[in-house]
Amino acid sequence: KNTMAQMVKAIRMILGMDNFGAAQNRPVDPVYGSIEVEDDAPARKPSLEEIDALE
Repeated sequence: KNTMAQMVKAIRMILGMDNFGAAQNRPVDPVYGSIEVEDDAPARKPSLEEIDALE
């Protein structure tokens, strides 16, 4: 009967949420907190010929 409540509690623990649903104030890790993700999407869409060449 309590499986849904247990799942919600487990997810909140994994995500670092407290009972009120607010994120806990944790200090930002200086190594992992400052990682910037660059957008590696191509500047243009590939042509049909380029797509066919990949297949």
